[in-house]
Amino acid sequence: MAKDTTWDLYITYPYILWDPITQYQCIDKIHPFRCPLCSDDGCGMPNPLFRSGEWFNGRINRLNPRVVYGTHTCTLLVSCVYKCARGHQVSACHADILETLIKKTNEGDVPFFLTHRNGFTVDLAVLAENLIDSGLSFEQVEILIRMQYKTTYDKFARNFWQVLEQSKQNGIMCEEDKVFSPEFSVGNFPCPGNDILIDIFLKRFFQNEQIYVNAMNGLSADMISCDHTFKSACNIGYKRAEDGAWINQYNSIFCILNERGEIINWQFTKSEGFDKVKDMFLDIKERSKDNCLELICIDNCCK
Repeated sequence: MAKDTTWDLYITYPYILWDPITQYQCIDKIHPFRCPLCSDDGCGMPNPLFRSGEWFNGRINRLNPRVVYGTHTCTLLVSCVYKCARGHQVSACHADILETLIKKTNEGDVPFFLTHRNGFTVDLAVLAENLIDSGLSFEQVEILIRMQYKTTYDKFARNFWQVLEQSKQNGIMCEEDKVFSPEFSVGNFPCPGNDILIDIFLKRFFQNEQIYVNAMNGLSADMISCDHTFKSACNIGYKRAEDGAWINQYNSIFCILNERGEIINWQFTKSEGFDKVKDMFLDIKERSKDNCLELICIDNCCK
């Protein structure tokens, strides 16, 4: 213990060893994973990839693992390094390889998602999506997940102090003024923040967008109620790079509900003019051509 009184030595992260050529041999034999860099270089038919024997495990600076956020702790994504006959070097978690794998298997067989900036496990994506769907804000979801990360961190801290106490009982002493375990913070135990949660939500949305569209198109209506809502539109915008000011992109959201309170169509609008939303009514007319509407209620009929 005298040599191991540094607190961060007691923080360990789970890891994923990612090697689709080995782990999905049945797919690789039928549809070989091919080098995406050959396509980028205009080399003609991309060459099949093969294992190089190296890993993105951090032993070399240029081969560092990716950090993937989970529900309780970070996970290190240790990917195999692949090569092709032309000498290109490709990570096993390259976007083209993951896309090929998802197309050839069940989507759930890949246990993580990667964006340009971040990575997160499927479990975290499902948890965040369920919490947001239940009505929590991104900030509230961030607080709940940070609490779970703190629970994991506290477990490591307790282990550190227990080992220190056991060392004392065994006669192994250390300079106590140099021994410390800092309080939990994002700096010493990274956890997903608001931006990462938004990445997760958008990733899941685009992944399931066609499912949502098909579900909404399948909703029927005998009566519809139409309304502009302004409060939600305040959250749609971007931060201006020059001064960080929040810039709204839309004035309101126009929603059309059926008699059961189900949203059957919606659209962001910059004004309350009918010309901005008439295509929504034409779409509903087409969808309801075999079922004439009995009633239409609208919020601004006098305008």
